[in-house]
Amino acid sequence: MFNRLRVLFYGTPEFAVPALIKLIQQKHEVVGVVTQADNRSGRGLKLTPPPIKVVASSFDIPIFQPERINQPEFLSQLKELPIDLGVVAAYGQFIPRAILELPKYRTINIHPSLLPRYRGAAPINWALINGDKETGVSIIYLIPEMDAGDIISQEKLRINHDDNALSLSEKLAQLGGDCLLSAIDLIDRQKVKARPQDAAKVVLAPRLKKEMGRLDWDNASTSSHNLIRGLNPYWSTKTVFRGKTLKVTKSRITKDIIKPATPGTIVSLNRRLGPVVACKNGGALILTKIQMPGKKEVDGARFINGYQIKIGERFFKL
Repeated sequence: MFNRLRVLFYGTPEFAVPALIKLIQQKHEVVGVVTQADNRSGRGLKLTPPPIKVVASSFDIPIFQPERINQPEFLSQLKELPIDLGVVAAYGQFIPRAILELPKYRTINIHPSLLPRYRGAAPINWALINGDKETGVSIIYLIPEMDAGDIISQEKLRINHDDNALSLSEKLAQLGGDCLLSAIDLIDRQKVKARPQDAAKVVLAPRLKKEMGRLDWDNASTSSHNLIRGLNPYWSTKTVFRGKTLKVTKSRITKDIIKPATPGTIVSLNRRLGPVVACKNGGALILTKIQMPGKKEVDGARFINGYQIKIGERFFKL
């Protein structure tokens, strides 16, 4: 049975929501939520609160949205709160040591990878882009070095062949919430046996860049497929077809033997799934979800019929 702790929670996107809800359901007292400023989004640039703020508001939890978390006046505010533990889940700002060490049991972080693999801003995306078969969640103590704190606990998660950045993020968010509760129990019972990370095994997961989304048909089919699922739906993988730039949002690797062809060439038409495109070394990729400029996303079969796609046409690198 978990004891009741007073928690200060830091988080901003959807990834952080399951952890906050599980904390509340477990009857821990969330004394405040620290999140990023509201964003302007949509056609009307309407001011939109972060997902974690919406949840905190629904439970009447005090909300803090400092423009810069290292402001002395914000630290003074926190010192007025009774905090046993700080919990961070994709907050989005670097938290200074003075704040990290303020709670009785310090501050811990939910990181969506098996550290020390994938330290950085985009661990979920890079696990997919690199074709990893598994990933997981690490609960670590936060220190003033990126994702380098001692590991309290870890849980593994198998990556399915059809996972993309969204589906994998949702799974890891749920797993992260469960791992958080287990870690809090260890902390409260003083049973933590934290271990340092092996510096020799560090792999970085830097921020994604727009130019990464340019599909290169001279790459192997596996590499292109992993890039598509690793960037989507938050980022776009793009290619040029009939002189226009389109998005490829979902693909499938085909194991069918194809005749040698120039990479980017449509070698066959799978009327159920989509066009089959030649890649490097005799591999091929079926484009199963495509979005033409100014149009809605369509499945590959509809793309074939709607645009009267022909064998021999080519996709080119942007």
